[in-house]
Amino acid sequence: MDWDDLKCVIAFRRAGSLDAAAKKLGINATTIARRIRSLESHFGQRLVERGGEGRLGLTETGLKVAGQAEAIEQITGDLEDELSNAKDSIAGLVRLSSVPMVINHLLIPRAHAFLQSHPELRLNLDSENRTVSLINRETDIALRLARPVEGGHSLKTQRIGSLVHSLYMSSDIDLAASDGMNWIGYQETMHHLPQAAWLQNKVTHDGGVFSPVAVCDFAGATEAVAAGLGKSVLPRLIADQDQRLQRLPDPVSDLKREVWLVYRAEDHRLMRIQTVCDWLAELFGSS
Repeated sequence: MDWDDLKCVIAFRRAGSLDAAAKKLGINATTIARRIRSLESHFGQRLVERGGEGRLGLTETGLKVAGQAEAIEQITGDLEDELSNAKDSIAGLVRLSSVPMVINHLLIPRAHAFLQSHPELRLNLDSENRTVSLINRETDIALRLARPVEGGHSLKTQRIGSLVHSLYMSSDIDLAASDGMNWIGYQETMHHLPQAAWLQNKVTHDGGVFSPVAVCDFAGATEAVAAGLGKSVLPRLIADQDQRLQRLPDPVSDLKREVWLVYRAEDHRLMRIQTVCDWLAELFGSS
């Protein structure tokens, strides 16, 4: 039995599809399927089957194999930490997951300076709109923009700050023109987002007008504002660094998104985990 085959089953269970598992492992979906078939041949039982909706999923046997493989992964990981003194050193890999806005616009631009201070540390920065599972070891640390509800005593959670928001418009437009500008809003399917709901209430209450351009995420809102298509509400910690934007003086005191740090309780004493957590707490604590 090949350990690489077992890693494919673990990845498939965590990611939920062959394509997503392949992306996590940096290989193609065909290789994932071939390795799983190799295990099926070894055990003489099906590990994957197609469900009622046509989606592939693990069979009962597949779940058992994945569970035992994860236990082996945990044991080998603990052994490596113990023998390499990783508990007391700031070295090794830390997988950090959050929404694309946080990963791409906050953490990646600041990662170089942080890693210069810790040259033996490696960061995997995963941008995910879905809630990844720490219990299933899809990541080591997760940053959430709402209070976490999962995990119980097996996870440690900590509120480390808030994303304070303000109004922004293009820096190419005179500030005096802001009152007559349209608002950049969000598509109807995204009205559950706090910033989208805030905009909806604001424009309705003040009798403003939405731009004919509606976006689906922070990146779209930023680009629309920078292009002069209207004004919108954006997090200060990111927007203040974008020279294409200028902050409006209008206060936005009623829109803050809490930032929560989540990691496994068993990793509490790993120096590499605590070092990254301290970095994140300092970053968001200054917001």
